[in-house]
Amino acid sequence: MRQLSLAACICAGVMAAGPASAQAGEASSGDNVFGQIGRWFDSLGEQIKDAGKGVGEGVDNFGQEAGAAAKQTAQAAGNAAGAVASLTETRIVRGHETCAIAANGAPDCRAAADALCKSNGMKSGSSLDITAAENCPVRVIMGERAAQSGECKNVTFVSRALCR
Repeated sequence: MRQLSLAACICAGVMAAGPASAQAGEASSGDNVFGQIGRWFDSLGEQIKDAGKGVGEGVDNFGQEAGAAAKQTAQAAGNAAGAVASLTETRIVRGHETCAIAANGAPDCRAAADALCKSNGMKSGSSLDITAAENCPVRVIMGERAAQSGECKNVTFVSRALCR
């Protein structure tokens, strides 16, 4: 209630001062309440315009950052598509390709995996399953006779390979 009466007093004062300042001339019109309100609106307009420029620059920066993010996303999608395409060209083949013995006595199955893949129409591959077994004559396996020294040999072979 007190604020309402204060506002009414201010309005009454402005109305009473209005005709007197109008008679005083245009030079003093900037000093009355309406002139001050006008200057306040002018300064407020300038502040809003300056803030709008800052928003525009922020939007420009946001656009550049969004463009960079979109480019990175497109590159990632391209890489993923390439990976999927290479998977469709990849097959697992089964076979029996003997591994060579390396200089240290261990089996070297890299060449055997490549040979297994090439025999199935692919370019190259890597071994998935390697099997080690003892290779003996049939009569020894059937138990008809005992194995002689050096007659049975350990062999290693690739039984499955991932081919490209």
